Amino acid sequence: GREAQLRAFRQRIRRAAHGGGGALLFRSPPGLGRSRMLDACALEAKTLGLTVLRAGAGSAGPFTLAARLCEQLLEALPESALHAAERAQVREIVLDDAARPGEPRLRRLDDGSWQRERLQPALMAWLAQVCRTHALLLLVDDVQRVDEASLAWLAALAVAAPELRLQLTVAADDIQAPSAALSVLVRHCVVLQLEPLTHTETEALLGSVFGRVPNLPLLAEQLYRIARGSPRESLLLAQHLVDSGVISYRDGLWTLPSE
Repeated sequence: GREAQLRAFRQRIRRAAHGGGGALLFRSPPGLGRSRMLDACALEAKTLGLTVLRAGAGSAGPFTLAARLCEQLLEALPESALHAAERAQVREIVLDDAARPGEPRLRRLDDGSWQRERLQPALMAWLAQVCRTHALLLLVDDVQRVDEASLAWLAALAVAAPELRLQLTVAADDIQAPSAALSVLVRHCVVLQLEPLTHTETEALLGSVFGRVPNLPLLAEQLYRIARGSPRESLLLAQHLVDSGVISYRDGLWTLPSE
């Protein structure tokens, strides 16, 4: 149900894979499928060979989100991430070699060992070095609730992304009174508004769940009228119909109600 937005995303990750990255913001009120959209983006990127790092807003500690993404980077590309830290001359700042000799781990970024003025450029240099050998997709949901230090880092990545093999894609609901870092991030993003699904898109969503079975258009019409184009509400209603036995599954096929 989001083919236009997915096409726009595909174009961007293809460019990012060859060194012309960018930043993208999916914006919508809650319930209109932001998380599902990020799921689809992750799948698209993986099929094109990008390494996907994904996180959402967590605690408010400094660099909380940055730490989660960097830990995934070390897990997904351990050798490349280590070599990149060495080439960027930031290994001492971003990695903790004492935790497990021979198996560097991410240093705690919120313990005050390094000032933010040194830590943010080090994380930037590290990621930029990784992007010399690997195309990356960074996905962040609820970006309006991310800690300020990580937001500043994301904003800096958005500025630098056109020169890197990096696609930064974030999602947020309606942003009110943004911080300075969030304002910079949004300013350097292409913004795609996620609108409520149309009737046709609702039918496509339900078809992806139940298949092209009899009575699908009728079910789509009924759920569209109740859910008003909300993907979340449409799927919750469909799940309720399954749980209550109105929709049944037998011999490999779904049976939908005829009225």
